[in-house]
Amino acid sequence: MPFVINRGQKIHYTANGQGSLIVFQHGLFSDAARWKTDGFVDLFTDKYRVACVDSLGHGLSDKPSDPQLYSQEQRSGDIVAVIDNLGYERAHVIGYSMGGWLSVGVAKYHPRRLSSLVIGGWDIVNGAATAIPPGIDMPPSFDWLFNAIGAMAPELVEWVTPDAIPGLRGGTKITLHS
Repeated sequence: MPFVINRGQKIHYTANGQGSLIVFQHGLFSDAARWKTDGFVDLFTDKYRVACVDSLGHGLSDKPSDPQLYSQEQRSGDIVAVIDNLGYERAHVIGYSMGGWLSVGVAKYHPRRLSSLVIGGWDIVNGAATAIPPGIDMPPSFDWLFNAIGAMAPELVEWVTPDAIPGLRGGTKITLHS
């Protein structure tokens, strides 16, 4: 299992195939393995090197509880650390939802490291604020979000163990309010 240490945190990723690099970054409550399960990895590995990153607080990456470790700038640096660890100067970066927010961070803080950028499920101008239902005056808390997702799609949070909660909670505070 490949890992890279960036800013003192262990970041897990998978890598398959050969060629130009594509980096997939998952959304909240997901992980790198989901890209393989959903067929994206196999779709591209015949022509590309495909890396899927477990974001800090998710999957096999470290899950620190300090919210300061979850800024967009720092987390986009985790993606760049994976690109570096694989020996590439640039990558095509594809981010979904929270991964879209992280990928926008790569464009903002490390633009020369991008070959291209694809964002899905994320408002690049207004962020998570556009995901809040009408009539709710403040962004939802982590507990509200976790419970809502658990009720609507329990398979998305069944992997969440008590030791993962502090990291997810810390990262979500930053994500929901940025």
